[in-house]
Amino acid sequence: RLGEPLFEAGYGTADLDHDVPITPDTVFDIGSVSKQFTAGSILLLAQRGELGLDDDVRSYFPEIPDYGETITLRQLIHHTSGIRDYLNVMSVVGRPFEDNITDLDIVAMAAQQRALNFPPGEQYSYSNTGYMLLGVVAKQVAGISLGELAEREIFSPLGMDATVFYEDKRAIIPNRATGYGRDEDGRVRQTHNYDFAVAGDGQLYTTVGDLLRWNRNFEEQRVGGADF
Repeated sequence: RLGEPLFEAGYGTADLDHDVPITPDTVFDIGSVSKQFTAGSILLLAQRGELGLDDDVRSYFPEIPDYGETITLRQLIHHTSGIRDYLNVMSVVGRPFEDNITDLDIVAMAAQQRALNFPPGEQYSYSNTGYMLLGVVAKQVAGISLGELAEREIFSPLGMDATVFYEDKRAIIPNRATGYGRDEDGRVRQTHNYDFAVAGDGQLYTTVGDLLRWNRNFEEQRVGGADF
């Protein structure tokens, strides 16, 4: 059957402290692959007429300056808004990525931009800021967090039971893998699980099996229908 796995295996170690092996059920932080679920949540709200993809970003964030041209939610989705990437801004000002940062901090960073990188819609430039703003828009419109919205509208209907947006840094995530790397002396150190729990541009934890369930939706159209 299309979409059924032919082979499953895990390799390596999910937790060196406890010698936990990686299996097909290990939960990983999938980084920016998360963005499709933020975009999907926005699209589902648009399908119901609760927002429009060509809405002016300033209708949700009046603190963002008027640059003389409209920035739309659609442009945020496609990285064509011209809004600078907040991770680059943090790097320039010397703010560590490990800082406890909130979505409102990121909105404030966007609001302090005196100019865009380019006129909206004219170029492509990858922007995590755009997806953080989309996460806040979803929360404003739905009245619940992006994680709660995605759970209700996508994860639960598709049986993605191991999938969660990381929005509570105190939360226990069963079967979670920890990231590791070597420092300048060659010693293995933990490199992940920062004090950062803001969903939008990333922070989705999931399994390969749940991603397969998500892929099946493009054939089965259980969430969102053919238009989605």
